[in-house]
Amino acid sequence: GTVTLAGGSYDITVFSPNYLRKKIFQYNLASGATVNLPVLLAGDFDGNNLINSLDSSYITARWFTSDAVADINKDGLVNSIDVSFLIKNWFKAGD
Repeated sequence: GTVTLAGGSYDITVFSPNYLRKKIFQYNLASGATVNLPVLLAGDFDGNNLINSLDSSYITARWFTSDAVADINKDGLVNSIDVSFLIKNWFKAGD
């Protein structure tokens, strides 16, 4: 969506369920400017802002189901494609 803010310095947190959070501190925003937000990394199912064995346990328990949370790519099935996101982002942490 679009938000209109006055110019100034802002701390921005970008988050979505099952993704690592990203914070941008003291972003100098000109009035009416467009902000390009960072890409979030998928696989944080427990919300601790770290992709690790707890997240692997979550997705493994839902293997070959249609669980909407564990289905990272939203193709209707939890499978190796979803696990590949977890492996790619293994042990990465958000801000």
